[in-house]
Amino acid sequence: MSACRSAWYSSAVAWAESKGLVKGYPDGSFQPGAPITREQMATILQRYAQWKGLSASAVNKGIVNGFADAGSIAGWAKEAMQWAADSGIMKGDGYGLLRPQGSATRAEIAAMPMTFDNSRE
Repeated sequence: MSACRSAWYSSAVAWAESKGLVKGYPDGSFQPGAPITREQMATILQRYAQWKGLSASAVNKGIVNGFADAGSIAGWAKEAMQWAADSGIMKGDGYGLLRPQGSATRAEIAAMPMTFDNSRE
């Protein structure tokens, strides 16, 4: 993954890539300034759970079907979105949407790992 080796984030990117948490874009770039989607965040959290040796499978795989935008979840993110929704890490908005393609806000980025951590206690 091409990330500037002298950038403040380079060691974090190298660590996350070495653990299989992030994979970058098909062209090999990392694009550190690009916003992250909710489905990308769910995928990273699921990979982190797997890396930590925790259960990262949805019991209720059909849970995402209850959201009006379930069909917009990318194939590569479906399992992670099922897991995140089933475990309560990711909840729909007030309109019954998961917004998988939507950008995750800074608040969501903070809340999702905390919810994940609290669900393990």
